[in-house]
Amino acid sequence: MRESIMKCFRFLILYCFLFSSIRIATTTLDTITLGQSIRDGETVVSADQRFELGFFSPGTSRSRYLGIWYKNIAPVTTVWVANRDAPISDPSGILHINSRGILVLLNSTNNIVWSSNTSRTPLNPIAMLLGSGNLVVKDENDNNQDNFLWQSFDHPGDTILPGMKLGVNLVTGQEWFLSSWKSTNDPSQGDFTLRIDLHGWPQLVIKKGPELVNRAGSWNGLHWTGAPTLKPNPAYSYNFVSNEKEVSYVVYINDSSLLSRTVMNQSGLAHRFTWINQSRTWAEFYVKIRDECDDYAQCGANAICNINNFPECTCFETFKPKSGRQWDVLNWTAGCIRKAPMDCQRGDDGFLKIEALKLPDTSYSRAVKNISLVECEKLGHKNCSCTAYATLDIISGSGCLLWFTNLMDIKEILGGQDLYLRIAASELGIFLSLITVTRICLITL
Repeated sequence: MRESIMKCFRFLILYCFLFSSIRIATTTLDTITLGQSIRDGETVVSADQRFELGFFSPGTSRSRYLGIWYKNIAPVTTVWVANRDAPISDPSGILHINSRGILVLLNSTNNIVWSSNTSRTPLNPIAMLLGSGNLVVKDENDNNQDNFLWQSFDHPGDTILPGMKLGVNLVTGQEWFLSSWKSTNDPSQGDFTLRIDLHGWPQLVIKKGPELVNRAGSWNGLHWTGAPTLKPNPAYSYNFVSNEKEVSYVVYINDSSLLSRTVMNQSGLAHRFTWINQSRTWAEFYVKIRDECDDYAQCGANAICNINNFPECTCFETFKPKSGRQWDVLNWTAGCIRKAPMDCQRGDDGFLKIEALKLPDTSYSRAVKNISLVECEKLGHKNCSCTAYATLDIISGSGCLLWFTNLMDIKEILGGQDLYLRIAASELGIFLSLITVTRICLITL
């Protein structure tokens, strides 16, 4: 009896050793090949040991999700979830890749919980977790990223990593956008999204469902007009593309040793974090904290918002409140209207320069590239519907952005951009007189 127990014990030790060896080998691989499966409890690790793919339960939830997280950071910081809207109820999940190059996630009853897709059949498909945090499906011997059959970077959740895109592929219709989690315990899509809106000239916006709640503005060649602090620096560089194939925005990190991520949280705020090794914490490199002036169209049409003023809303110089009664009780939603009617046909109206602004909503604007500011003004004069214009690219000083409706969602900000507002000829004369008087005073002094 004793001998039988010892034999059983030795067999159990041998079995555990072999099982542990298999588990260790599994967690060191960065690739899933045909015939391989990743079960709950096993992981795939990128070759540089930076990212890990496996199953996890967020917060206090018992549901299981397939996700990607930073391998050597505690607590677990998840950057991508595959089955965010289809949790697995127990630790039975299995991930494998089939001969068509499709990743398939199964539950205990072998039902498909989640799967990837592909537009072509590969010769020898593999799935690989890259050091960028990107899970890709590709032909084994083809390392050209343009030939990837599928990649997780095309399907962001609440987190964007360096090298990921925000925007739209105009050829395929693929949209890259962030969407908040419902809660810390539930990674399914929440209320808020961060995306590039393509109506008119593209702009970065935050929406709550279909409602526009915040607008970072349009791209001016250097930064979003409502976020002048987000300029290239030693750590980060930015790229904006707008052509016939795609409209996209990408953040790159210049120091590969830095870890960085931008998260869309459940309150509708976008936070950018950088990992500080010395303190083992995530530091907020940037957080877009909203004040009342960041609420979309806080002051209505043709008005400027400045949170440091009281009242915070003021009409343009040549405009007045549409409803004086509402304005007096700090209700600015009706906005402002012109004091003097326009007489565009006479051709003697003009444009007034207003400085340091987040440019107006570009949903009803039109962009003309590679022309000067003088030519831009001429285009504005020719079109009686033009209400304002601005420089499209402030780096080159070229290009033209034209507005044709009431001007919405304007904020006065340090480092903001110049806007040229159309005003009536009768008021243009008043401003020219004021400029002349000012010059005379300066000469006298």
